[in-house]
Amino acid sequence: MFRQVLAVTILSISYVLRCEAQVVSAFQWKWGKTILGDLSECQILPIQIIAVALADNPNSIGVPPYYMMAFKFGGVPTTTLIGSDPTKLSWTVNHAKGSQLLLTVADSVGNVGGIPNTIYNITAGSDQSCIPTQLPTSSLVSIKPNVTDSLTTCQPWGLTLSGGTKPYQVVLAAKGSPVITNVTMGAGDDVLTYPNRADPNGFLMASVVDAAGHWGISTNGIPTRGSTDTSCGGENPSSKTTQEIEQEEKDRDIAEQAASRKHSTKVILEAVLGTIIPLIAIALGIFFFLRRRKLRRDINRGVWDGQDTISRAYSPPVGPDGRPLSREVTWNDVREVGPGSASSRGGMFFDPKLGYIQDSMIPLLHSATSPSFRDSDQISPSRTGTQLPAGALPPLAPETSLASLNSGVEPDIIIQHRDGGIGGVVQELPPPYADSRAGPSSSSMPLAETSPVPSTRNERRGEKHRLVES
Repeated sequence: MFRQVLAVTILSISYVLRCEAQVVSAFQWKWGKTILGDLSECQILPIQIIAVALADNPNSIGVPPYYMMAFKFGGVPTTTLIGSDPTKLSWTVNHAKGSQLLLTVADSVGNVGGIPNTIYNITAGSDQSCIPTQLPTSSLVSIKPNVTDSLTTCQPWGLTLSGGTKPYQVVLAAKGSPVITNVTMGAGDDVLTYPNRADPNGFLMASVVDAAGHWGISTNGIPTRGSTDTSCGGENPSSKTTQEIEQEEKDRDIAEQAASRKHSTKVILEAVLGTIIPLIAIALGIFFFLRRRKLRRDINRGVWDGQDTISRAYSPPVGPDGRPLSREVTWNDVREVGPGSASSRGGMFFDPKLGYIQDSMIPLLHSATSPSFRDSDQISPSRTGTQLPAGALPPLAPETSLASLNSGVEPDIIIQHRDGGIGGVVQELPPPYADSRAGPSSSSMPLAETSPVPSTRNERRGEKHRLVES
């Protein structure tokens, strides 16, 4: 019990010190005799205090009494009183064989004389009576570190504590360091994050004391490596609860996943755009190049927007034998056209006088020259039975030639359209007009009896006509 209370007393009055090689301690210590190799169980070793020059005390030897603090790798540390006379101090090795220890001497106010640059191995001795009885490990505080292989300079070292009584005090000791670091955690905290400030090429370990004054189970010594700059940007140890640490880890994982997805999306977009955009540009370039070349070729051929724009001389349509499809005829010639006198060729009839004539025109030509056309008031100009008004077409004189009446009048053009069907009414253009040569009978005709198509056939009988099929 005395040793447990002593440990709490020493740690409660100790300063929070940084683990830096350049920090000057209040005193130093050494063995009173030469130590060769390992230490044995219950071996008694003399100790000497060495004064150091401080700014306010040129011969500082600390404040008696003095204590030996032995930090066991992976075990329970011990704090042992070694005396008050700086010249008559001794320590009895109170750890069992197989232990590995870091040792330091502390005074009554928490100053330490530094940790030697040696890890002491304990071997079997002739007596084990000095070794204290350990409390059950199940009742002690244990430490679970997040790094067990090696620590780089300033690397965060996470220590999760469990068991014992809160709040905890964590003691960090490094081989060859002039000081130790004591961190008091929050009342409900159980995770300590320590930025590694230990010098490289050494060992760092963590021990713990709970609120009841019991030492807990320490970590093993962790090798240190990295830079000799142990300032770590002024970062200090911090303690939190496990729940807070877990939430921080979740948030960190989410942020890393989001950053990873963003990076992946960026890489994909860069790859896709970097591939597709050049292909699109090349395709557009080829399209416009070919289109422009085609336009130039079409312009050279006289084609614009798919239409032929070159001016050409008009050539009338010709038949299979090279003869034109239209010619000037007289009504006497028209009367002689018939199936018996024309030969069918491709839907057309060839007449020696008229040339090639569409077969659909023959009924119209024959109706115009039939006796009923000359003598009757009603005619049937087509197969459809469409009736013309009475008096629209006066009778023709068979002996009268179309060209014998008026040689100065331009021949009319009769246009027959087939797109509206066969059998429609054919009217002559231009519109009818009065003939000054007509007799009194034509001029005295009542206006109300005038046909929509006057009898221009009497007035223009014998006039040349051109039949054009369109």
